[in-house]
Amino acid sequence: MIKEIDTSVLNKQAAFDAMQEVAIMAEIDSMFVCGYYDSFIVDANICIIMEYCQHGDLFNAIKK
Repeated sequence: MIKEIDTSVLNKQAAFDAMQEVAIMAEIDSMFVCGYYDSFIVDANICIIMEYCQHGDLFNAIKK
């Protein structure tokens, strides 16, 4: 799964926070956190390659 973050619509602090999130995800190795594989930048998009979660994300699980 690839998560894309369009930094062109974010203010500078939010874009910086997104980059910090990527750095933190790269360091975490836990069965309770979706796995991180790699990331790259294309134009203004941060692309994060993550483990596929067959049951969806936590936000939608909580909504159900």
